[in-house]
Amino acid sequence: MPIYEQIITHTGGKYKVIKIAQNNLLDLKELIKEHLADVCFGAEGVRIEPDTYTYVEACRQLYSNLDRYDEVKRYGLVGELLMHVLVPGVLDFEAQSMSMVLALQNQNIKPGFDLNFHDRNQKKIWYGEVKSGLNHNDRKELITRARNGLRNYFDNIDSTGEKSTSYRWDAAKHEVAVIFAAEERATLSQLLTSDRTSISTNSNKRKNAILMTVSFGDSSYGLNTTQDIEDSINDLIRLNCFDDYLVINAHKQTFDDIIDFLKIEGQCDE
Repeated sequence: MPIYEQIITHTGGKYKVIKIAQNNLLDLKELIKEHLADVCFGAEGVRIEPDTYTYVEACRQLYSNLDRYDEVKRYGLVGELLMHVLVPGVLDFEAQSMSMVLALQNQNIKPGFDLNFHDRNQKKIWYGEVKSGLNHNDRKELITRARNGLRNYFDNIDSTGEKSTSYRWDAAKHEVAVIFAAEERATLSQLLTSDRTSISTNSNKRKNAILMTVSFGDSSYGLNTTQDIEDSINDLIRLNCFDDYLVINAHKQTFDDIIDFLKIEGQCDE
């Protein structure tokens, strides 16, 4: 049985809505187990120091963050983890992740973009923003928050002081340096610099951007319900700002089970 089921795809691939049911959880855990060390520490770091950057250590650090976060941040981190492991198989191009769940300096939430991808065939970068929450928090609100966050990054590259978002491209370069070997690292760093310059000089240029939301709900949550999502995204499509939208529907039990899974796999004490 597949880990997720596609509920709806907009003509032309503009947006997708997928669902994760509880009976998919074992396969989802295996997918997390397969990719977690790379997602947390970067593939190149894991390759160079496999005894340090282990799967168990990744579980420990993620659970440590989740254990001290409030509920809002916990939903955010688990939602981002789901996007990291599921999105490459959902997108319509060969998507190579350029981001990590953990920050470089203190293993906390990073200051760069949530989740960027490299399209190797087209030689371009897709910039992503992830927002997650309970389904009683309006799903339209999650989509709008993702839109506002990513649009702010693009619109304020040239701003000064605290409003400036130029540093997010620098943070993306730091992640690239950890994830990739030298040759590919140089290529992606150059692409990031080129994008930042291009966006700065032409604010009306269409951006390669993906808005991603994860909505968790209780056992009565209708995973197949999509009308509110479609209405919200269609409103944004008319603005012609972003290229793709991806929404994941899941039960809250999936959220709880992932946290328990990380705790057990990381051998974390109470």
